[in-house]
Amino acid sequence: MNSIKSVIINWYDQGLRRPGPDDHFRTTINFEKKRITVAHVRPNGSYFYKTEVPATDESLQKLLSLFKNITWEPDYTIPVCDGFEWDMTIKDSTSPIKSHGTIGAPEGTKEIEELIYDMINESGSSDFPMLFGNLSTFYDEDLE
Repeated sequence: MNSIKSVIINWYDQGLRRPGPDDHFRTTINFEKKRITVAHVRPNGSYFYKTEVPATDESLQKLLSLFKNITWEPDYTIPVCDGFEWDMTIKDSTSPIKSHGTIGAPEGTKEIEELIYDMINESGSSDFPMLFGNLSTFYDEDLE
């Protein structure tokens, strides 16, 4: 993975946290513009809301390191019918890295979520996105 330019994470659920059947949440981390964008996207591409927050060089360096330290597999799907799904595209100087999953995500993504939430909180925004599902209690394997 060469120099990461941006990361786009889409979070889909089947109507549990969103008003429409085909809309989703999108978080974009733009390392070049030093911004994080959180949006609730309608099926036609327009927004229910879109919030942009600035990112410090220090926070971006931490995020960059966290993304680079994960060996991203293409599929983290866990066979569970909860209606949640995420996909992610890392755009770098070569070819994009794509990954997706249900509520399964690689080790290290919880730290990514925590850092993004901290960055959004520091900006004064309260638009906290769903990312990989780590910071929620949607699924507990011990209950199976």
